[in-house]
Amino acid sequence: MNFVKTLALAASLALPSSAFALTTPDFLFVESDGFRSNSTGDVTVSADLGQVGPGTIYGIAGRIVGSMDTFTFSTKSAFSLTFVDLADTNGVDLDAGVGFDSTFQPKAGPKLTDFVLTDSNNMSSTVSLISPQGPGTVIFSGVAPGLYTFVIDGTQSKGVASTYDIALTTAAVPLPAALPLLAAGIGGLVALRRRKRA
Repeated sequence: MNFVKTLALAASLALPSSAFALTTPDFLFVESDGFRSNSTGDVTVSADLGQVGPGTIYGIAGRIVGSMDTFTFSTKSAFSLTFVDLADTNGVDLDAGVGFDSTFQPKAGPKLTDFVLTDSNNMSSTVSLISPQGPGTVIFSGVAPGLYTFVIDGTQSKGVASTYDIALTTAAVPLPAALPLLAAGIGGLVALRRRKRA
């Protein structure tokens, strides 16, 4: 049984892109139209992003028209999926010279798109958004670690194209609180043993 959470946001809720800086990811997957460097063209994509480590930003840039783009990945820490203004791994805006930012922007009128996140137990959550959406718009947040499939489904508004820049951001795994105490205790025992030998 699937748990489906649907949220429709109006385009007027989008934040202005000037309020956010470029996001330079640790890793980048680009599936887009020919306006962007390293693009694979306007294709339906099914990509395995692999294991995304803790404290990582994985950038996903693409274009959706009347099909679905599917990404699979796994994490060992909590994560979020957020619209951002992506730069390439050298810090250069992916949309430099294009004349628009591709956080989630339509090329001809608003586009309704479903963003579906499904875990390994086939439990899914859906967020429905209308483009445009600005950087900082959260799609999913505080998601538990695990194996996931993320689908960007553009079949509701066939014929209307939108580009997207999404950051898959994993939480850093903090040191256990007791680790510094353990290290101090071991250091104290070593110092005590050396003192007894002397």
